[in-house]
Amino acid sequence: MQRIYTIITGFILFFGGLQSLSAQSDYATINGVFTEKATAEITIVEKSTNRSIAVVQSFKDQSQDCFTVRFPVVEDSEYLMKVLLYKQGTRRMELENVMSYPIKPKAGGVEAYSIKPSVLDQTAMTGVTVVKTLKPFSSFNLTGELKHSLTAGQLTLSKVVNGQLQPVQTLNIDARRPAFYFHIPITEEGFYYIGNLGWHKRIYAKPGDSLSLFIEGDSHELQWEKTNKENDLLAQWHGLIEPITNWGYERTIVNASKLDPDAFTANYKQLQPAIKNFMSLVSGPNATFNRLLKTVMAVDNQFAAMKLFFYASVKGAKGYVGMPKEFRDVPVYFKDALLRNAVTSSRIMQVGEGRDYLDLLTKFSLVTIEDSKKDQLTIAERLQVMIKAIPNDTLRAIFLNDQLKSTEINNLREFKATFGPLEKYATTPEAKKRYKEAYGNFLGDTAYLGKSAWNFSLPDTAGKLVSMKDFKGKVVLIDVWATWCGPCKAEFPFLREVEEEYKNNENMVFVGISTDKLEKRDAWLGLVQKEKLGGVQLLDDFGKGFARKYGINSIPRFMLIDKQGRWEEISLPRPSDKNNLKKYLDEALAAKAS
Repeated sequence: MQRIYTIITGFILFFGGLQSLSAQSDYATINGVFTEKATAEITIVEKSTNRSIAVVQSFKDQSQDCFTVRFPVVEDSEYLMKVLLYKQGTRRMELENVMSYPIKPKAGGVEAYSIKPSVLDQTAMTGVTVVKTLKPFSSFNLTGELKHSLTAGQLTLSKVVNGQLQPVQTLNIDARRPAFYFHIPITEEGFYYIGNLGWHKRIYAKPGDSLSLFIEGDSHELQWEKTNKENDLLAQWHGLIEPITNWGYERTIVNASKLDPDAFTANYKQLQPAIKNFMSLVSGPNATFNRLLKTVMAVDNQFAAMKLFFYASVKGAKGYVGMPKEFRDVPVYFKDALLRNAVTSSRIMQVGEGRDYLDLLTKFSLVTIEDSKKDQLTIAERLQVMIKAIPNDTLRAIFLNDQLKSTEINNLREFKATFGPLEKYATTPEAKKRYKEAYGNFLGDTAYLGKSAWNFSLPDTAGKLVSMKDFKGKVVLIDVWATWCGPCKAEFPFLREVEEEYKNNENMVFVGISTDKLEKRDAWLGLVQKEKLGGVQLLDDFGKGFARKYGINSIPRFMLIDKQGRWEEISLPRPSDKNNLKKYLDEALAAKAS
């Protein structure tokens, strides 16, 4: 009797009727090769009289030159192969070129194409060529079927790149097509993840593998029909740790209100001997898999606890609480166990949870500091503590790279104070590039610092023109906002708190500048009255007199003018970060006027 391992998942899809996994005769296959290095997306679009849908999307990075997709062919439908080319932008990948190429796939047929990115042109229809055959490439297949599900959606297979998931293919699943078929180029064995935006499940694939599974919608179970020895053992591991992962470990969004830290702690402690024994028994002919499985076990055992207690930090909070910022109320047992057994091998970057685990591990290192002292730490001091939790130069470089992307920095002064001491950890090309780009993002703002701010005048609520010259000898905090800007309005209560603390300081002036159009003046006046905005309120007609002059393309923006009427800083912390903002105000107030 074939052994079937069942794994709890959070996958919910709809379909009507069942279809045998072997009934793939109505599927067409498209193979392709890029003759030049490119980051690209290949999308097969099905067009019928009443709809147009992307049936499959294949994502290709520069490490590979080939792609292959397999999809069901519907009679009387037309098909396009869209080729989307991307280039690296300042902060993210940006679309560079798009071409739609008509194709005529046949059920059971195979077509091959050669793509040359440098000459891809929609008008001339160049860059895509039909070829008879392609050089063979290694791949693996993952077929499956969705059973008794409730809603339609996408199913994505992702690979692991530097500790995080990178989509390889996405299929659109609907009522007519309960079966799915992933055909993936592969050069090295490793972990892949199947799922959607709400969940993911880990599998293991090697070149030449042909795997199949069922996804049971009503019970949310994943069942193997055809597996390999690696997935056999991996499924046993997933089953073993189910008592400490069934709270939502594999879900993208965690419902903090349903977490039970006490029950988790009891299960965790009880399970540790079995986990230790299971890890000691891992052996077999595949040494690569053995090493990776042991890494996955160590990460799961740690990350399941860290992730639960991280989200439990906001349990009991009212309304939408979003992502927690730090750990709170972690039991003493876990403070010791999770730091003592931290996984700090660079091998964690071969696991899809690696990057997230590294992020939580460094945040977790702060639990050793008393909450009262921790709350007083600057961002720079926090990062110094966090990076010391990683005794591995490769992981330190990855941590620095990620913090450069995620840490909120307002200006060059803050950047130097925060990341200057960490520059020595930028030891990889990725981290060096990220550091240089982040530094450069603030250089443009410095062109205004120390320069006169008396070069504009705007009307106030009574229509009277107000110039910054009117506040000579005073420190001026400017809030750039608009009536349509939600984040701007969210800062109003915090701004009122700051104004209240400085209301008796005659050297402090608060100015609000709205970028609403002149024709929206009544709406602006109405919101000023409704929110009881203090200080001096000015209207900058669609940014014509002020915002455009200073290159302000996102709001809210808080800016500071010193007593000499010069720009002290043109990007400050928001009032919601009151203590940090007050440092700038107090420093400017303490300075002598010339």
